[in-house]
Amino acid sequence: MNYYSISEVANMLTNSSRSRMITQERVWQWIEREGLRAERVPPNLRVGSRPYLIVESDLIAFLQKKGWDVDSIFPARKDEFSL
Repeated sequence: MNYYSISEVANMLTNSSRSRMITQERVWQWIEREGLRAERVPPNLRVGSRPYLIVESDLIAFLQKKGWDVDSIFPARKDEFSL
């Protein structure tokens, strides 16, 4: 199970899109207002200005609902689930 910080998600989505710039603030709004699930990090770990991590499976499900092409963002994902 992979976890991503808010800044990692913002960078990943911005890099995968030629026309959209996704900021950390936008990802935070998704967490607060649109139901993207994130887990608070214990205070002894540093992951940025907002200490939250997002589980990859929750991120993929959320992005699919928003219409993102998750196969281009997570290319290794195809190999993991092939039969």
